[in-house]
Amino acid sequence: MNLWLELDARDILPPRFFDELRSAWLAANVLTAKQNILRLMGTQAGRGLLPLDKVTDLMRSLVTVEPTGLRAAGGRFTDRGTLEAARDALVTALAQAGPLTEEALEGLPLLRLAESGRGDEAFDFYLRIGERTADRGTTHQNKLANKLYAVLLTVCENATSAERSRWVRALPDVPVPFAQILVRALVRVAFDKVRDPMHELAAGNSLPAPVAHTIKNQLARHGRHVGSVVMDDLLVPP
Repeated sequence: MNLWLELDARDILPPRFFDELRSAWLAANVLTAKQNILRLMGTQAGRGLLPLDKVTDLMRSLVTVEPTGLRAAGGRFTDRGTLEAARDALVTALAQAGPLTEEALEGLPLLRLAESGRGDEAFDFYLRIGERTADRGTTHQNKLANKLYAVLLTVCENATSAERSRWVRALPDVPVPFAQILVRALVRVAFDKVRDPMHELAAGNSLPAPVAHTIKNQLARHGRHVGSVVMDDLLVPP
């Protein structure tokens, strides 16, 4: 457990300046301490307690996301834990700070992961964004998830059938606003493939009511659309 993050979440951590935390990060001799400081900086930038530009610049100087995975920017700190901590801090800062701009979206590697054939990693990244913004409330998460819809469509389009099936099964554990947007994307991209497993899932008791309602609504709406297209085709004169 990251004690600093726990204290910060309860608003009992004394305010720190960016330069102070950066110096503490540089001076720390234990890797886990360094990683915890990076994550704390991301959280505080997302809450407006640290300058967003300085924190995101620092994280981007440490890690880049490429088709082959996380890479140390400039060949600096190369241990996996530090790269993951910098990535988490960047996600948290960008996703929590406020309206998600196009520039901020470019900082989230969902699209790059999807287009490089790493659908499950893109999905995990999407989940991470949902989990790390849970404390901002449903309204913020709704706006954020809707901003990510276009990117998520690409993720779902590039996914394999097996990956989409796994994501449907994971819906009970996805934060509600992010689950609802995922349902919309999956139904739009792969209606015929996800219709039956989603219908079965919605009929059970494992889903939050809003997610089950979204599934039923989207399946019915898309089913009517598909039906109308078929009928139009039948009515076309030979």
